[in-house]
Formats: sequence, structure tokens, C-alpha cells
Amino acid sequence: AAVTDALLTTVPSTFRAGVNDVLLSAFALAVADWRGDDRSSDVLVDLEGHGREEDAVGGVDVSATVGWFTSVYPVRLDVSGLDRAQAWAAGPAAGALLKRVKERLGG
Repeated sequence: AAVTDALLTTVPSTFRAGVNDVLLSAFALAVADWRGDDRSSDVLVDLEGHGREEDAVGGVDVSATVGWFTSVYPVRLDVSGLDRAQAWAAGPAAGALLKRVKERLGG
């Protein structure tokens, strides 16, 4: 519960990021480590949107809408040049990665 609480509240709040930014940062770091080499540090993922973003148009209530428009789009996450051990230890590299991911996602 303590880890989940930090993931959903403390980390996003500290970095002015969303939960998805945090999760995708950790995912990109894990995939880069799993690959075990530095030839390509980019991680390409398909993200899905559901088209019911309440903040897309101010004041719109989408709670009464039926269905949604699903979209899938690729995102390339760059893990290159980071000290991965430092990132896993929640050092400055973790913040740098989160910033990269957040900026890539337009946040």
C-alpha cells in the first residue's frame, strides 16, 4: 500500500506528472535493462486513448456519453545516456527519465 500510494500521489505530485508518465518511465527503464545492451535504448510502445478526455474541452461532462473512440498511437521513449543503476535507486537519473517521458507525451 505504501508503494502504491507513493506511485499514485507523491511521485506524480513531486514531478508535476501524471501516473501514466511514472508508469511508462518505469516500464521503459525495465525494458532497457531486460534487453541487456546499449545498442538501442529507445523503447517503442503503443498507447491507447479512449477519446473521453474530460479536459480536452473545458466544462464538458462526458459521463452521459455512450461508447468511445479508441485510438492507438506509437510513442518512442528514450532511455539513452542515463545511469540506469542511479535511476533504479531513485536518484537524479529517475527524475531525468520521468521528465523525458513527460515531455514526449506532451505533459
